[in-house]
Amino acid sequence: MEQQKTEFVSIASHQLRTPLTAIKGYASMLTEGSFGPLSDEAKRAVEKIFRSSQRLVLIIQDFLMVSRIEQGRVQYSFETIELKNLLKEIINDVKPVAQEKGLSVRFQFDNGGAVMAKVDREKFKQSVYNIIANAISYTDVGLINVLLSNDNWSKKVRIAVSDTGKGIVSKSLENIFEKFSHNGTQGRFGSGIGLFVSREIIKAHRGNVWAESAGPGHGSTFFIELPQWENRKGKKM
Repeated sequence: MEQQKTEFVSIASHQLRTPLTAIKGYASMLTEGSFGPLSDEAKRAVEKIFRSSQRLVLIIQDFLMVSRIEQGRVQYSFETIELKNLLKEIINDVKPVAQEKGLSVRFQFDNGGAVMAKVDREKFKQSVYNIIANAISYTDVGLINVLLSNDNWSKKVRIAVSDTGKGIVSKSLENIFEKFSHNGTQGRFGSGIGLFVSREIIKAHRGNVWAESAGPGHGSTFFIELPQWENRKGKKM
């Protein structure tokens, strides 16, 4: 039965992705004026259609990833990447979601040098996007802060995503990365798989991910740790 459910999710996700891609494409063309000029009101409406379809595409990607994880069919293509620029890309992608709620997303890094890690570019983007989007979902006022640091003592690269949101009850911290888990705050809805997907992707990168919170009303911080990239001479970057 579980195998049938997994196959159904995979097939349904593939079938949904094709029409959504068309919706995104036409919405983008309308925004760019390919079919003639739009009024400001119409342009804003089309931009909302584009952003909503983009979110649906990302949700479908998560469901497809869950299906592949459960079937053991996830393939990774690792490359050495400078993380500052990659995080800037992710933040630019997620900013419109934050702006719709009147939130800001701030990016900080604690040193001026390059921060290198070996990652699968698209899957790692998916994992970090999910964590930032989760922070936005549970924050109504304030900001999301993304901090990138390079710890030469522990030989780890760390990303910390902090929010000023609802916080997480202590009993939920242990299972928040499980499928269909929520942080114990009522009235919040989501697919319930984004953090699970993030955890599985980070584990495949030989990394760790965890959450900390002082409790309801005190916000939360999600941490990602990856091994520092090591070149052939053994020098940490």
